[in-house]
Amino acid sequence: MVAPHCDRNKIYDMVISNPPYLSDADMAEMQKELEFEPQKALYGGSDGLMYYKRLVHEAPFILRKGGYLVLEHGSTQQEEIVKMLQKCGLTIFKLIKDLGGNDRGIIAVKN
Repeated sequence: MVAPHCDRNKIYDMVISNPPYLSDADMAEMQKELEFEPQKALYGGSDGLMYYKRLVHEAPFILRKGGYLVLEHGSTQQEEIVKMLQKCGLTIFKLIKDLGGNDRGIIAVKN
């Protein structure tokens, strides 16, 4: 399954994504301010990683050598996403924290 907006017949220098990443537990505890957002903009499957699994799986096929995959993620998801990236042969270039010091993003590179 090809990642949304990526043509598998093209090779990209960089793919940037902030996919929906809330899990079932996150949705149950959602802030009132987010209740008006469409669920499809927030919900990332039971574990919150549904879209990451797709995108990370496709990344080796759609990135050129030296190309970057830049992802925002939930504060508790970094470890699992790093494992997925490494399993698919991507190298972690940088781990990013938000202003509150929480894990928030990953930059990976295809070698």
